[in-house]
Amino acid sequence: MTIAEFVYTILLKPRPLRRAANAAIRALLPGRIRVGEATVWLNPDDPVISGALTLGVYERGEIAYFRSRFGAGMTFIDIGANVGLYSALALSTPGFRGRVLAIEPHSESRLYLQKTIESNAAAASGAALVCGHAASDRAETLTLYKNPENKGDNRLYPDPLLRGEETVAADTLDNICRRYAIASAQFIKIDVQGRRGPGDSRRDRPARRQRRLHPDDRVLALWAVTLRRRRARVPRDAAGSRVPAL
Repeated sequence: MTIAEFVYTILLKPRPLRRAANAAIRALLPGRIRVGEATVWLNPDDPVISGALTLGVYERGEIAYFRSRFGAGMTFIDIGANVGLYSALALSTPGFRGRVLAIEPHSESRLYLQKTIESNAAAASGAALVCGHAASDRAETLTLYKNPENKGDNRLYPDPLLRGEETVAADTLDNICRRYAIASAQFIKIDVQGRRGPGDSRRDRPARRQRRLHPDDRVLALWAVTLRRRRARVPRDAAGSRVPAL
């Protein structure tokens, strides 16, 4: 945990302090930032993910892993894309000639995701697509419950912290990929909330048993099924494992 993370998550945990801190962070947010060669548009009403990106403390280890393993010719599926950080990292890879499918059901985040996609040069070739579905284990219509203080904390099950709602279409990852003519993917990033609480393990992992991967394919998994982010239990190392199936 960095000093900035400690201050925000521990020292500023009391609600009055957290509200004041969030207001200050919102006031400081630029419209967009550069992460290496990538351009990422920020949500001006999100003090958490956009705030952490502005302060340079967001998922630094995962970003470093992605940069070290992603190849210019790979097809990348960004599940839970939010404002599009990892999609932008993929598109800004020198010599990029692959494809990007960014999946984000939260309509507000998708506005900035689309701007992020359009601001990175490789997208001009039509290499990047945005999907507004939620990844699930079946085709259905669901309610997305939204956290007004954290635009990355949107779930397919109700929680006292979540006060907004929107209706979203959901489908399996296989069906989504077929819809966008993607037959295979070499790198998949998953940053999602589960469908229900952690007691219902079958629905905690909405895309886990879909889309079989080649043994050399890579998965960067960032599961978040409770208020505290935790690693998925996938074969080998969850942050960048080589796995035979997802």
